[in-house]
Amino acid sequence: MALSIWFKLAVSALSFSVAIESVCAAPAADTPKNQHISKRGTFSIIGATNGCVNRQRIDIMQSQQPDTFNLFLLALAEVQSYNASNPWSYYQLSGIHGAPFVPWPDPSETGNFDRSTGYCPHSSVLFGTWHRPYMLALEQIVVQVGINIANAFTGTNKAKYVTAAAQLRFPYWDWASADAQSHLPSIIKQSTVSVFSPTGQKTINNPLYSYSFKSTENKATGFGSPYNQLSRTVRAASRSLTDNEAAADSNMQSGFQGRRTQVYNTLMMTGNYNDFSSAVEGIHNNVHVAVGGNYGHMSYLTYSAFDPIFWLHHNNIDRLFAIWQAANPGLGIRSASGVDTFARPNPSTDDVNTQLYPFTNAAGNWWTSVDVSSAASIWRYNYGFPEVPCSYQTSSASQLDSFATSQINTLYKAKVASRKHKRYEEQTVLEWDINVVVDQSELQDTFSIYFFLGPIPQDPDQWVDQKIGLLTVLNGQGMTMPSKLVTATIPLNPALRDRINDSEDNIDNYLEQNLVWGCLNGGNVVDITKLSTLKVGVTNNPVTFPADTKQKTKFGNPRFRSKVTRRKRGGVSNAEQLKKPKTRNGRNGGVPGRFSKIQNDSN
Repeated sequence: MALSIWFKLAVSALSFSVAIESVCAAPAADTPKNQHISKRGTFSIIGATNGCVNRQRIDIMQSQQPDTFNLFLLALAEVQSYNASNPWSYYQLSGIHGAPFVPWPDPSETGNFDRSTGYCPHSSVLFGTWHRPYMLALEQIVVQVGINIANAFTGTNKAKYVTAAAQLRFPYWDWASADAQSHLPSIIKQSTVSVFSPTGQKTINNPLYSYSFKSTENKATGFGSPYNQLSRTVRAASRSLTDNEAAADSNMQSGFQGRRTQVYNTLMMTGNYNDFSSAVEGIHNNVHVAVGGNYGHMSYLTYSAFDPIFWLHHNNIDRLFAIWQAANPGLGIRSASGVDTFARPNPSTDDVNTQLYPFTNAAGNWWTSVDVSSAASIWRYNYGFPEVPCSYQTSSASQLDSFATSQINTLYKAKVASRKHKRYEEQTVLEWDINVVVDQSELQDTFSIYFFLGPIPQDPDQWVDQKIGLLTVLNGQGMTMPSKLVTATIPLNPALRDRINDSEDNIDNYLEQNLVWGCLNGGNVVDITKLSTLKVGVTNNPVTFPADTKQKTKFGNPRFRSKVTRRKRGGVSNAEQLKKPKTRNGRNGGVPGRFSKIQNDSN
């Protein structure tokens, strides 16, 4: 079927409306600059319209729903083929996140835009809520195109694929799953893939492997060198900018155990939304850098959304957000300092009523975080997850809480290496963590603080594969983030392995001798002393795992271990340095609740 026909079908089913004056929500009170937003048209983000269907893990979708997965590949390839002038094209939807820094859905729109950044609010309490309608936008067009393709089949194949299309939703990549252990899904590492189309079996360029830029797409404003010379997206690229799928896979797998523990702790321990948002964004940043390496597209906010793995990754972030909401009913966004975006230059605050530009809902009003304020809200947009399933739509919040909590314990709780415990009893272990804080404005471009047990590798390309953990400030190419403190709590237990049952003094001594860290910025090593706001400290705290998976884990207050870091560059000598850090300009910076609970120890 010709592209123009596909597009007409997609547009009609996607509630695309163009009006002289569309309905717009009132601009946020904190900045009249929001009044520039276009009133000339609306592309409503409403999700799929064929009933509530659970999104699936990509490997499960491929193995258990092969016909649906076949439609998914065909539909995504179709959307990637759309011309850049089409607002529903993969290029334009990906460009919402960063480059080419133009308005969506009408690139010619004029207004008071910040054309140095994209619409996405990173390092903001809006991180999770904004990316939900963003994920929905691509799912919306992919599902509709998939339905259209199914209806283009004939005979018995038509009935089969129409049935398969009813289950089509965008899949996710669970990089903390014990099954995959953070390996890249095998399907996304193949440059071509065999599909069955309405015209028969054929081999196509794999739409999950990379996105190939058409004509001058990557020559647009915002694409800097060398990315304006690359014909397609690349992963784990070295200075030669050669794609290295094997390195991306190794980078991810090497961080599996720590990543899984971080996910578990983030879902179980963070008792307010703002802390959860910050913690899950930190995990998210590290995945970006592991996949992108020092020079791949995923390592820069400017370009990351063009790599198809971005969408699998962010679908999983949306899933973790939904699971946390289900296990923490009633907890929502608290007002926080505003973050500059393309459509909101210099806002004073971000809160639950902040418009999530450029997305409008079915009524033509701007999306806000109110639209996604609970786990149940995802069902209104006709999707669920196995841990927040559509089948729970009529269940109570407490029933969903118990189910989601049981899923967290089942999926992500590490095996407890305890000397004494009986089956079906609570188990208590001592958890060791690195706590790190730094001002995100310290350096231009994306930069990461890497931690090692032993010497730092001489080759920077080996850092991401050999680290035991990291904190990443994800940035755009050539950009500097506004001054704000970012933090990370990095689990040490997976790296300590057999030493975990040693005495606390022995572990202190081991970490004092072996724990080291360094900084990479655009593939270049940075002298750690240049980071004036960097603070690193080690803590331990008791963690009690419940016997009943429907119950939540209990975390004791962290205790500072001064011996480990007090003589190291960037290391701290007392808990107050972690609890009350300052920004680059000397202001007191806020830190998550866990940091405020750190207690000084006597060691």
